[in-house]
Amino acid sequence: MGSSIGGEIGIVPDIEVKSSIQGIREGRDKVLEAAIDYINKKVATSGTSK
Repeated sequence: MGSSIGGEIGIVPDIEVKSSIQGIREGRDKVLEAAIDYINKKVATSGTSK
């Protein structure tokens, strides 16, 4: 069960990512891939690179 934040249970994601059977079979982590893509886009638009 999720934690109570602001009277709600759990946290609503900003970006919804759904896993697929094929992705799981291929050993892919769609949530991690989406997070990496999001961070890379943020870095690219901020003009900061490391």
